[in-house]
Amino acid sequence: MGICLDSSIANPAFAADLIAKGATLNDNQETVNRAIDLQKSGKHAEAAKIWKTLVEIRQSKYGSESLAASYGYNALGRIYFDQGSYSKAETYIQKALAIQEKQPDTDPVEMISTLSNLALVYQTQSLYSEAEPLFQKAILISKEKLGENHVYTAGLYRSLGELYSKQGFYRKAEGLLQQAIKIFKDRLGAEKLQTASALQHLADVYKRERLYAKAAPVYLSVLSIYSKILPENHPAVALTLNHLAWTYAEQGLNNKAEPLYRESLDIYLTLYGERHPATLISKSNLAIWYIKEDQGHKAEPLLLDVLSNFEKIYGHNHPSTADIINNLAFLYESQGSREKSAQMLKRGLLIEAELIQREAPFMARNDRLSFIKSFGFTHEASFSLASSGKSGAEVSLFARLNRQGLLTEIEKKQALIALFSEEQIKVTNELKEVMKKIASVATTPDKRKTLTIRQDAIERQLYRLLPQLKPRIVEVEEIVRVLPSDSVLIEFQRHRPFTANRSVDKRWDDERYLAMVLKSNGMIEVVDLGPSDLIDKKISKAVESIESQSNESLELIKRIGEIIIDPLLKVTQSAKTWFVSPDGELNRLPFAALPIANNGYLSDQVELRLLTTGRELLDLKNPTKSAQADVLLIADPNYDGVVSSVQAVASRSSEDTSVKRSAALPTQLIWKRLKATANEGKTIQGLVGGKLLMDLEATASIVKQTRAPQILHLATHAFYLPDQATMGTTPRSTSKTQRSSSEGLSTSLLQGESPLLRSGIALAGANRPNSNPNDDGYLTALEVAQLDWDGTELVVISACESGRGDIRAGEGVYGLKRAIAVAGARSSLLSLWKVDDSATAAFMESFYQRLKEGQGKGQALAETQKEFRSHAIPMWRAPYVWAAFQLSGDWRPVNFD
Repeated sequence: MGICLDSSIANPAFAADLIAKGATLNDNQETVNRAIDLQKSGKHAEAAKIWKTLVEIRQSKYGSESLAASYGYNALGRIYFDQGSYSKAETYIQKALAIQEKQPDTDPVEMISTLSNLALVYQTQSLYSEAEPLFQKAILISKEKLGENHVYTAGLYRSLGELYSKQGFYRKAEGLLQQAIKIFKDRLGAEKLQTASALQHLADVYKRERLYAKAAPVYLSVLSIYSKILPENHPAVALTLNHLAWTYAEQGLNNKAEPLYRESLDIYLTLYGERHPATLISKSNLAIWYIKEDQGHKAEPLLLDVLSNFEKIYGHNHPSTADIINNLAFLYESQGSREKSAQMLKRGLLIEAELIQREAPFMARNDRLSFIKSFGFTHEASFSLASSGKSGAEVSLFARLNRQGLLTEIEKKQALIALFSEEQIKVTNELKEVMKKIASVATTPDKRKTLTIRQDAIERQLYRLLPQLKPRIVEVEEIVRVLPSDSVLIEFQRHRPFTANRSVDKRWDDERYLAMVLKSNGMIEVVDLGPSDLIDKKISKAVESIESQSNESLELIKRIGEIIIDPLLKVTQSAKTWFVSPDGELNRLPFAALPIANNGYLSDQVELRLLTTGRELLDLKNPTKSAQADVLLIADPNYDGVVSSVQAVASRSSEDTSVKRSAALPTQLIWKRLKATANEGKTIQGLVGGKLLMDLEATASIVKQTRAPQILHLATHAFYLPDQATMGTTPRSTSKTQRSSSEGLSTSLLQGESPLLRSGIALAGANRPNSNPNDDGYLTALEVAQLDWDGTELVVISACESGRGDIRAGEGVYGLKRAIAVAGARSSLLSLWKVDDSATAAFMESFYQRLKEGQGKGQALAETQKEFRSHAIPMWRAPYVWAAFQLSGDWRPVNFD
């Protein structure tokens, strides 16, 4: 709650540093200096009059397309920016840049100024993808022409740091700001305006991270510097007072915050008047203080006034507008006006969803999750309205439908965009080469870090070349229209209940799970399932007991059913099909194996359809794209195989350095051949045809080279390695008949690595990853996400733990499951735990027999599970065998014609 003022908006003094510092031509220098002084003191109208006159003189004397005129356009544009007239500012600064880019003798300082001013215009309009390359170009010019340690270079570091801070890239921002602070201190001194400005930005980073105790002393040091060099009513002082007040308020120190808010507002009112963005934001933050002090009657008129003006200044879809809307939503919620709160909250969530879909595609993939997190808690807080009536339930489900799995969807859409220009193809090929090296298990951790930085840079370059994706907003009514009459959509959500009118330290309760059940008639039922910590522990214990085939497993899984399923059965009534979108640890839950009250299983009573998000129901109604290749079956790889005897000799004679070179899988990890997979592959080929590759032919390379096979079946070892840096766990023991390795499994070298590198599949040559520089024997989830499986109807990874991965809030499971979806496959069949070799082969034979007979994928799985529950081999009747595999995505039949 509250808005962070951009230093560039609230305090123009620093921006004027670069104005007209280049060639002033034959202008009267006193006139120029007078304009700059007026701008620094916030007297924009007077400064604008002077610059308008100077521009007219330059146009008359040198021509409207001259460099002299362009320098004036830039200065005038900056003043319009300071006034909040962003459209005028953009027009003048763009005109200046167009002229300067054509002229070889453009003054570099003027070019730096023009680039950074235009970047600020875009940044203020939340067009971050437009702003970043302008800042970066200005930095390159400054470093080349002026030097890496020049104060102008430092100023640009400061500006780019603020941009990164707004996007949630806090470590990047902090690094740039620390550089700027050091340069300013070394070149100018510790108590100078520029040094204080950079410190202000650094404190803003801490504030955005909610490290208020860390931010407050930095703001106080900034105020100390200002007290020595600036008048009391300077805009820089007002900005710092406002941000310091915010840090106090967020720590519950409202008595210290209130006078600072008022002092800041008084300064802005005196300097800028009622309608300037800085004044309006200061009003908004004062209103938030009123809300905390239970004086909502004073807050509402302030917020409504700010909203009306922001819609005029920024437009209806700007994040600052959304901030005010969200603050009004929390005000109404604190007053008990839940209907008004839900209406406002939906408006704010819609703006955020559109902004994410507009800006995230232009960012490096590694940065996108941080960007989403930078939006704060509005999305999570929306779920606290779910049980407050119809409107609250609708806005909560709207929030879930438009955020869950959004980054996966963006990545998938971008992967499908056709490349046309030579530059696009060139950059794409360069990215593929870098990704190939990153994904190789023969790449050292240090080398991977360097490559990842390069990956981020190439991705930003590529995504700016691609056409912009059209944002998609999904309404609840759209899902209702595609829901079969006898079905329900169940969206699970893990969240912290939020109460707006509590003190700061008591707003959030402990996490809980809720289920939002959407019926085909449009009614939404909300079920509170209980504390997530308790449920997560029960799920973990139950799954481990099933995997270890403990005698306690049935009782433990029964308790899960009582918590999760029994309440849902009461509200779903006669629904025959459940479309289920899990969240949190529920992604590990074998839904088909959950017992119900009549001593049967959930899969006996309903047809289960697992989805990442309910949005998939809209996508699955679209025509299926034809596969590019026949069925591809990979089975019984020769893990010890090498491509040639020359490479084998070289490998044996060289010193063993694979522990040092393998960030993903240490050399002591040895994969044993799985005898049953050979028969599995032959049997499935006999049923559905296709190409079967085994032994030395079962390579990662052939999988990568095959575009969109109709079905891809991989019968081999798979792995998911938890990150010890966060998990602090050690792997469980494994039977020699299971489709994973038990020898020497260690994650000590995986701290901090991407979960897409810590999950994957072992193929031919995996025990000798250094024998072939073009194929290390592994197919990681990171590599899978780069493949073209658009048109593939089903991917089956008949192996251990192929469905596991890191669980990320709002994005589901980061592992093979996500990678398969990004690659474009319509469905996947993956395992939740380690599976038995022989039992899995038999299970897959039965599953494919049913597919061949025309059953849908979902029905074939359910019927196979039911068959195994009464299998002739008693050991195979346990949930450990029949409940291990879960289908996600398209449940319909495969067309083998």
